[in-house]
Amino acid sequence: CEQRIAGLKEQWASPELAADYVRLNELQQEIDAAEEELEGLMEEYLELT
Repeated sequence: CEQRIAGLKEQWASPELAADYVRLNELQQEIDAAEEELEGLMEEYLELT
């Protein structure tokens, strides 16, 4: 069991996982920015109609 935990901790600390996590954060920021932009456009559209 301890060996399994040690293996899981190694996987958790792997550079690949860290890079994936950074990329996920970047993607989430891009999604948030796009959603804000869309929200702004929708508000502008509603003001025009």
